[in-house]
Amino acid sequence: MVTGRFHVELEDGTLPDTTQEPVAFMETTLNLVLVLGYTGSGWIDILIAAILLFASMAMQMTFCIILLTEDFLGQPFSEQIQIAQNWRRSVAHDYKYMDLEQTSLTSRVCNGDGKLILSTEHASLLEQINDFLDLRQGSFELPYFQPGTLLCMLCIFLWCLYICNELRSSLLSLEAVAQVPRSNRTQVQRGNFMSISWSRFLVYFLLRCYRICIALGLLYAGVLWLGATTSITDLILNAVALSAVLQVDEIFYAALMPKQVQTSILDLEAIKVRYTHRRSQLESLLLFAFMAGLTLWPYLSVVGPLTENMMQVKWAYCGGRQDFVVASNTNQNITVGLQTRPFESHEDSATSAQFAVEHWVQQPEGSDSKYIAFTRDNAHFDSFLADTMEARAGREGFCIDWDTVFVGNETHDRQDMYRPFFYSTSLTLGFQDTPDASCSDMAHFCDSFSGRLLRYACPRTCGCNDPRAQPLLRVNYEGCPQGCINEAHTAMRSMPCQDVALPQMKATWDFFWDRYVQVMLYALNIQDINASSYSWLPNAVRQVKEVGCPFIGGVEFPQDPFSGVRWCEGYSPLYRPLAWLCPEACGCVGRDPLPEFCPQSCRGCKDADSFPVIGSITNCDQAKAAGLCVQIPQQALAYCAETCDLCHLIGNSTA
Repeated sequence: MVTGRFHVELEDGTLPDTTQEPVAFMETTLNLVLVLGYTGSGWIDILIAAILLFASMAMQMTFCIILLTEDFLGQPFSEQIQIAQNWRRSVAHDYKYMDLEQTSLTSRVCNGDGKLILSTEHASLLEQINDFLDLRQGSFELPYFQPGTLLCMLCIFLWCLYICNELRSSLLSLEAVAQVPRSNRTQVQRGNFMSISWSRFLVYFLLRCYRICIALGLLYAGVLWLGATTSITDLILNAVALSAVLQVDEIFYAALMPKQVQTSILDLEAIKVRYTHRRSQLESLLLFAFMAGLTLWPYLSVVGPLTENMMQVKWAYCGGRQDFVVASNTNQNITVGLQTRPFESHEDSATSAQFAVEHWVQQPEGSDSKYIAFTRDNAHFDSFLADTMEARAGREGFCIDWDTVFVGNETHDRQDMYRPFFYSTSLTLGFQDTPDASCSDMAHFCDSFSGRLLRYACPRTCGCNDPRAQPLLRVNYEGCPQGCINEAHTAMRSMPCQDVALPQMKATWDFFWDRYVQVMLYALNIQDINASSYSWLPNAVRQVKEVGCPFIGGVEFPQDPFSGVRWCEGYSPLYRPLAWLCPEACGCVGRDPLPEFCPQSCRGCKDADSFPVIGSITNCDQAKAAGLCVQIPQQALAYCAETCDLCHLIGNSTA
């Protein structure tokens, strides 16, 4: 609605209290009602004009209804809080979604990891929240300047101005037409209304009321829509889209209304509306109050709560601890947790798995894989993935330092199988720059938990085959192959069945007891031993170091306080039987049957209870007949000492 005001100056130079404002008839389909029957147009033009009027009304009504539906406005943003809480306590810390960098899904989502393939919608929402509120990724305090909040309020204010202009224009048009005298017939002379019929005025009044209702509906829907827009980049686009909806009627008029009808509407003379100073001030006050209310209402009911909900959503997604994953042990009904790596600390580093992937990607076709153990199909892949070190080492019959093959010049018919194990050893121990590191180069890791793969790839260097080596971690569970353990059993067959003297084993004995407490605390996930139930342990360790074997064979310190097993039997996940060093103190001498943890030399000159089948040979008599007593004397001593007449080689022979 284009309006203009003019003033008539009085003879004394003062301005009158009353002014007149001409109200022109705008280019809108609603004004068709005013000129219908006076356009001189044909019936086709009139029909099309009427269709456009109803189509414009229907389209605006449709837009208004759609904008107010829940499907368009979406769920309230406050529901994202519950969604975030459910996500956080379900998949966010699930160990299955930890990546190759050993980073939790929560940490990756909250730090904007660009490599995400899961929870991308959650990461996108967090990015929108950070941009909207100008937050850093790890920040949970609202800053003073919030660009999203400010821009949202500006867009809502702009939309309210659009609506205010529409309402003011409609009311002025109604007031102007209401000043035209009513009669039974409408009379128009040269664009001036001399009179307007009651029916025409009523229709025009209803159409303007309809337009006002549409404007108010669009005001409400637009405020809700803009207030629910979390993307700062979409706010202005949404505001422009809303203004286009409000201008549908004008667009219909300009694009499709017959030209003769347009000319008739443009020829209508503006109707003057009287304005007094009092009315002008009252109108200004009402408009100011109206706009102030339209500004406060969206902030208090929509934008303000949206900001608070955004902070709650971000806290639900990223608040508190992020760097851990959990899994449920359904057998024990307990939740098991693992501390993961912080996202920021390894942006420029790579885990062993990532290094292996990067290395293999760059290899030409036909190359041998150094760091990845490829399998032939899914079944073998799943089996290999679930395989434990205890199971693999337990079925390993070789006792070979594999650097003799991969660093030296030797060959082995199964070297392709063991290549990934050897090279992964150097990789996991930090020898990325020296991939051809030998077993001796890495030997200082043999007594650490991180050296599990080293004990498997370099068992001889780590003493897995030496029955007199320190017992800690020299077990299948920690990587020592069964072939080396069998070799140690065979070696003990020729050793005396007597305790090793303390001075002779002082270094080995002290090393075991000095490391024992720390190893058990780490392996059993015990935080400390300050509890009163373990207050006696340090003193007991000092005594056993001073006394030697007799102390573990007596009643003072017969068993491991952490695992509950006897020292003599050993604790298979962590250390060998101490009976290997202390057979007398452990009561192995003269035992029949001989316990498995005792050295075989304590059996005396007898054949072993079990015999390893070799082809068609199933017992010692067949082995002797086949000449194996001479061909493999060490194995013959271990299993068939009596049958093979090897009693003189037994360390504790009574023959």
